[in-house]
Amino acid sequence: DINAIIVNCLAILNNKIKHKADIEKQYCHQAIIIKGNVGKIHEVFLNVLTNAIQALGKNGKIFVATKIDNTTAIIEIVDNGIGIDAKNIKQLTDPFFTTKPPGEGTGLGLSITYSILKEHKGTIEFESEIGKGTTVKIKLPLISSNNREMEETTYQKEF
Repeated sequence: DINAIIVNCLAILNNKIKHKADIEKQYCHQAIIIKGNVGKIHEVFLNVLTNAIQALGKNGKIFVATKIDNTTAIIEIVDNGIGIDAKNIKQLTDPFFTTKPPGEGTGLGLSITYSILKEHKGTIEFESEIGKGTTVKIKLPLISSNNREMEETTYQKEF
């Protein structure tokens, strides 16, 4: 259950978040169930959320949204942090690539995240602008079931 995993990740990161960021959450009203390794999916969201937290300055905000689009779970994590230069976007999932100062990042978090998502037949996309923040969009296939009514949900993000 993606919503439950994200709630758990935010609880784990609470000490890093509570004095640094306001979190806005907009979860799909129905359970978002995927097939996969719970621990690895936790690692995906811990890595992405940690990067978002580390990118924040004063008045930090993180927006987390989940929705279902047909047979796909879509998770967006948006921060209003320092942003990423466009020339670095394509390298974000390369092993050992980091935009952090020496000693502050290994450059493995998003590489591992990418590998886990690929293993789960998912994708990750980045949009960013220097000084405005970053949007990370993760897509994962839902468990299909004849009993489950796949309903498209929509949301709006506001800062």
